Amino acid sequence: MKKRITIKVTQEDLELGKAGDCKYCPVALAATRAMGPEANVVVTLNSLRYTYYSRTNTPHIVLQPLPVAVRNFIKWFDDTGMGRPFSFRLAVEK
Repeated sequence: MKKRITIKVTQEDLELGKAGDCKYCPVALAATRAMGPEANVVVTLNSLRYTYYSRTNTPHIVLQPLPVAVRNFIKWFDDTGMGRPFSFRLAVEK
C-alpha cells in the first residue's frame, strides 16, 4: 500500500548536506527524516532507494523515481554546493 509523503529539504539540510554523497546529500537527509532511519535511504541523480518492512517484518527494497525538479536540484547542488529549501511529494510503500 502506498502513502503520499512530503519531503522537506530545509536550510539545515543544505548546510549539512554533502555534494555527490548519495546518503548525505540534502535530499537524502530530508528523506531520511521523513521516512525514518530504518528506511536506509540512498539518493542518486534519478531515484530514491529505500527499505520498507512488510507486516511480517520482511525487508523490501524500493527504487522510486524522483520528480524532474528534484533531479535538477541534485545536479545543481552537486555542481555548485548551493540551493534553496524546497519540498516535494512522493508516493512510498508503508
